Amino acid sequence: MVKTWLKEVEVSELKHLASSITSGAATMLCLTALELESLEALTVSALYTLPLIVSSKYSIKIYRNISINTGALSPIIMSLIQAALLTKFIPPYTYLTLIAISSIITWTSSSYIEGVGVGAHLLVPTLAASSISAISVELLKIKPILSAPIAYSVSTLSVLVSVDIVAATPFYLRSRRVEVGGRGPLDLLTLSPTLSSLLSIALACLQHGI
Repeated sequence: MVKTWLKEVEVSELKHLASSITSGAATMLCLTALELESLEALTVSALYTLPLIVSSKYSIKIYRNISINTGALSPIIMSLIQAALLTKFIPPYTYLTLIAISSIITWTSSSYIEGVGVGAHLLVPTLAASSISAISVELLKIKPILSAPIAYSVSTLSVLVSVDIVAATPFYLRSRRVEVGGRGPLDLLTLSPTLSSLLSIALACLQHGI
């Protein structure tokens, strides 16, 4: 029984580590696409990944039944940084429109998970953000690689808005326990931007025959 428990703990830790490293790699790709120097992108990605690995086991109580997993802070902060850098390439109103569209799509699949909070199916925000970013790159006539940071930041912020704020509000009011980013590196807030940024690059390559 003890050996089984240790094995489960080890597998869980490996999943968290693998997810964190993959997310860090996707982040570096996004920062490089936004024209940061390689050393700067590597440094910021490391500063992003380490807290995600270490702090995901802890949460901060925001108000009564509402808390936020400290691991969820990394993708949120990183997405805001990428959003600010994207203003050089995309008009702010266009970017906000992309978030709004992705938020509406993601909200349709949201549901309450007892003891964890409000969540959504991983594929919905991932496919929504990656598709929207690939299309926007084509319409705006900007570099295909920019689809990665667009997908990353749009995915994170749309999940935050549609799932953790809009869909979760009724449960806040009913005094149900809700934790934003409750699964740390394996949470929708981390997995969706990671996968959507990588998928968006694949879609952009297919569009341009690369």
